[in-house]
Amino acid sequence: MSRSPAGGLFLLFCLLLALRDTFTQILLTGSATNGGARAQVAPVSMLFVYCWTAVALAWFFRFVRTGAMLPRVRMDRRQAARFVKLGIATWGVYAATIWGIGMVGAPVFNIVDYGAMPIMTMAAATLLVRERLSLRSYGCGLLGVIGVVLLLTVEPATSRELGGVTASWTLGVVLALLSPILTAYSSALQKQQVAEGLHPDEVLLYRFPIPALLMTTWFIATQPMLTWSQTAALVLVGAAGLFLPLLLLCFGFMRASLGQFASYLFLIPVFTLVMVPAVVVGEWERLMHWQIAVGSLLLLGSYVTAEVLPRATSTRREQTGADGSRR
Repeated sequence: MSRSPAGGLFLLFCLLLALRDTFTQILLTGSATNGGARAQVAPVSMLFVYCWTAVALAWFFRFVRTGAMLPRVRMDRRQAARFVKLGIATWGVYAATIWGIGMVGAPVFNIVDYGAMPIMTMAAATLLVRERLSLRSYGCGLLGVIGVVLLLTVEPATSRELGGVTASWTLGVVLALLSPILTAYSSALQKQQVAEGLHPDEVLLYRFPIPALLMTTWFIATQPMLTWSQTAALVLVGAAGLFLPLLLLCFGFMRASLGQFASYLFLIPVFTLVMVPAVVVGEWERLMHWQIAVGSLLLLGSYVTAEVLPRATSTRREQTGADGSRR
């Protein structure tokens, strides 16, 4: 068995999401970086720009590919229901992520979120997509949950000021636990759309209009301050850290299963734990090092057990079989 052609796509997906969440924390909290502190961006503004960036890029990609100005709108009742469910779930995922990161920071949020997400994605793969997974896969998912439990002993940081509201550590952790439930559900629905023949840009074009409209209503109602420089930064992060990873994910689903995708998710908190302390002043001192180290090893170890070791074993078996055939 050779390396899965989707492996590189899933790996890049994890790296881009870690980058997105790192810059999300910097923009939300005005964290000081090597370039100095900056003004905070309101969470409502951030999600508003992210959603419309995804809609615009999905439309542009489809227009370049097909030349059609408008997407096809004929859907049967089942497809329409899935469109609504995916849109609402998508809004919930990104609302929980943005507000949660502002409350507890990207490293802790991603540890809880993505440590719990693989086992939930595997459950979604079994219950919704009817994929058959091995006991080893579920064992690795439970190993990631152990890492989450250990890292939840990190001392709560001082509550942050997020958009004029004092953020609660406990609420941030609750949002981090809600996010993987909605993400696993969204991934299963997205996998079904790809399996039914929708092109990746069409999947995203159907996924984001509902969140974009919801955030437009919220944005108009609250009228948060948003500068042109903040808008430009949010468009860049939304394009590279939201639209592009989801596009890659759709292409990955064309080549691999939902269960295989789940085995890569442990890498996101590991990447985040490296990136955020590297660019945010004082972040490393705020985190408790031994819990971070133990949790990271568990998360990385579960990925190795689920993905790397089976490939190596299969490769050795193929080589042994090839040698035997020569004899």
